[in-house]
Amino acid sequence: MSTLREEAEKEYFNRGLRKITSKRTDQVQMLFDRKASNKGAILEINADFPLVKLLEESLDPSQKKSFRLLKRIINSTINKMRNSHIDTSFTHQEVSEEGLALQDLIDTIKNLLEMGTNKGTIKSTVLPALGFRIDTVPTEINQLLK
Repeated sequence: MSTLREEAEKEYFNRGLRKITSKRTDQVQMLFDRKASNKGAILEINADFPLVKLLEESLDPSQKKSFRLLKRIINSTINKMRNSHIDTSFTHQEVSEEGLALQDLIDTIKNLLEMGTNKGTIKSTVLPALGFRIDTVPTEINQLLK
């Protein structure tokens, strides 16, 4: 009986109050962002996703370069699987838009070679996975992989 009475009092005293609805200013962060293209939606890892951001901030500069290349490989691979990826020409502008530089790719290839990765594997697997057309890879990289 007392519960019913408390509920009635709450209802009586709150009858003139309007329910305040607040809009969320921050959207739910998703791991992948969708971007439109002429082949459909392209998925890209969201650099602002909390775990991605935490991981990248915890890396040293050399590891960050490799991580950015890995993100590009993941983005390209996912979109190739979805048939929405188009290999692009290797241009300094496109690479720099992703926070990379030609030297980052060269340094990563050198690290892979030091770890014992076969030059043929890098040329046939790693470079195509980056989503660049092989015929547009800079001569510095081709010389490194001869």
